[in-house]
Amino acid sequence: MSGELRHRPPAPPYEETTPRGALEHHHHHDKHHLVSPHSSEGSVSDVPTKWEEFCDKTTAHGFKRYLQAHNRVSGFLWMCIIIAFAVVFIILAAYLGAKYRRREKITSISGMTDGVAMLTRAKENLMFTMAALSVEQRVALSYDLPEFVEMCSFNGEQCNIDTDFRRHVDPEFGNCYTFNHDVNSNFTSSRAGPMYGIRVLLFVNTSDYMSTSESSGVRLSIHSPSEYPFPDTFGYSAPVGFASSFGIKKKRVERMSEPYGDCETDRNMTGRNEYIYQGYDYHPEGCYRSCFQNALLRECGCGDPRFPVPIGKRHCSAFSSQERNCLASRVGDASNFHHATQDMENCYCKQSCKQDLFEVTFSASKWPSGATDLGDCEGMSTAECEDYYRLNAAMIEIFYEQLNYEFLQETEAYGMVNLIADFGGHLGLWMGFSVITVIEFIVLVGELGMTCFRKKEIEPGNEDRLHPIEQGKIYPNETEKEPLSAK
Repeated sequence: MSGELRHRPPAPPYEETTPRGALEHHHHHDKHHLVSPHSSEGSVSDVPTKWEEFCDKTTAHGFKRYLQAHNRVSGFLWMCIIIAFAVVFIILAAYLGAKYRRREKITSISGMTDGVAMLTRAKENLMFTMAALSVEQRVALSYDLPEFVEMCSFNGEQCNIDTDFRRHVDPEFGNCYTFNHDVNSNFTSSRAGPMYGIRVLLFVNTSDYMSTSESSGVRLSIHSPSEYPFPDTFGYSAPVGFASSFGIKKKRVERMSEPYGDCETDRNMTGRNEYIYQGYDYHPEGCYRSCFQNALLRECGCGDPRFPVPIGKRHCSAFSSQERNCLASRVGDASNFHHATQDMENCYCKQSCKQDLFEVTFSASKWPSGATDLGDCEGMSTAECEDYYRLNAAMIEIFYEQLNYEFLQETEAYGMVNLIADFGGHLGLWMGFSVITVIEFIVLVGELGMTCFRKKEIEPGNEDRLHPIEQGKIYPNETEKEPLSAK
């Protein structure tokens, strides 16, 4: 017996020298097996095969049940179940998306302000007349501070009447005086209760009252130092002959701006000429009045005497019937400028995003009592002195009922975290999906995209651009030797 070693010549380039079926996978009996991309059956797996492989390996429950169905009826039922719950999930997902886009808030605060009615004809004439005077003349016609405030104490200590008050000239009430007006140097209460608030004795000479005065007493407004007081709208009346106690509770409100809410973020109105209350923070009441006053200035050429006018503008004259008729027609029969501003262009008054509010509790008792020391009552008996103060003076107490304050803050009721949590919960409940399942779908989309891309490359005329191994051909090793043959 002899044997010889023979060298086989190299095969031509790209010629298939491997016997048929030599590269076939041995697990051909598995119906889910993908044909190797190196086989001669085809260069790339088709899309249905990719889908079957995904259904077999995915962590989503229903797809595997569909693939493992024993007959067509069972497979059809599982596919109907998958589609039905997919529709349920899509509906719930749309609902969650709509809920998120509504930008709801947990705390919603809204309020209405009473309108300011036009005064009677006599009071209106007086208002017009006073508006035509200069500021100095109006100040001289009203009470000066020493005449108005006879006694003042705060936190158990005497006030400095000359420096602790700031004068403010109101069109309706004349000279008004603000206590604790300096935002850089606030007065601080050490305790709650009447003894640790402000206590003032205010003197109003009722003999100087005109026939247009319907009541005797004082008007006070409780507000932040940087806000305009608006005593005609937000004020409280305290009668003479009584000790009036005003217990206050502070409430701080922070509202959300867009897209959750609609509030004014800029509190400083300095330099904004359309806002007539210069030097004060933004307030929706001031915004309403500014819109109304600016509209009057454009249409009538003059302003309402109840409200300030910008520099260089003037109030309507009491002696001009044309101006008064224009003002009356603009105000309308409702006598409510809040309603009148609804039809104005470029006038949209919002609530302030940050605002301090005060809740007031009022109580009163007769004053003075028989044992009250009223001080200097020259030329009068004790009874006459008491009657004099009872007719012309009012004792005012303003204090904190409690030193802590309530803080109301708006927050988003349904944010992105809630959306993702609910979305994932419904996805897992109705479809059996998890984050891993989502990643599997992303991988599936990528594989299907690559499959379509490769199929496009092997269309007729593109074979030459493919690597030989992608054409189902094998490069034989040039040094490959043929096996020994025995003879």
